[in-house]
Amino acid sequence: MSFARFGDGEFLLISDYERHLRFQRNSPSLQDDLAEVLSVPSSNLLVGLPDRSQSLHWERVWPRVWPRIEPLIPRGTTFGNADVSRRFCFELHGQDGVQAWRRIWNDRDVTLVYGAGSRFSAISELFDGVKSIQRIESKPTNAYSDLDRLETEIRKSDPDIVLIALGPAATVLSKRLSESGIQALDIGHLSSSYAEHFSGGPVPEDSPLARQ
Repeated sequence: MSFARFGDGEFLLISDYERHLRFQRNSPSLQDDLAEVLSVPSSNLLVGLPDRSQSLHWERVWPRVWPRIEPLIPRGTTFGNADVSRRFCFELHGQDGVQAWRRIWNDRDVTLVYGAGSRFSAISELFDGVKSIQRIESKPTNAYSDLDRLETEIRKSDPDIVLIALGPAATVLSKRLSESGIQALDIGHLSSSYAEHFSGGPVPEDSPLARQ
């Protein structure tokens, strides 16, 4: 299956047209595409929703987004946990969590999609078992406007699996690719979250958008 993730950013974009993220401007088409990923189940796409966090941050976010988000969630649908690409995964599962991720792409031809100059890194602890890696860079910000070009380039790469670290654009792109039979995983901050847990690295959101 492919995997698309929703976090606070995606929920805020859906809920408020005037809300923009520092790396992604909002638009009616982005709102519609995100809402469709959430509300229209697909047999080969698992949608990940946030864990039921009791943090102060989420106590502020949920009241803002829930009136708009709740009607979009189809009843009887199985969802994944969007936090599998966050520190939570490694805190809970340790090296078993690392190996679970690695098994997905070991010995496969991988296409990585991420923003130019972004903090994403194909660290050896997670990716040294792949058969090959092709890299496709998008815009450093507002990658949603680049999705048509990205989809064309991804098809040319003929991947076994596509791994995407591209914010809300990754949520939409994962669905697009899954509909055409390409396995695509929205892995978000996976590398940074590994470093945060195992090496004491910063929280991903506290890091610069681009490498210095």
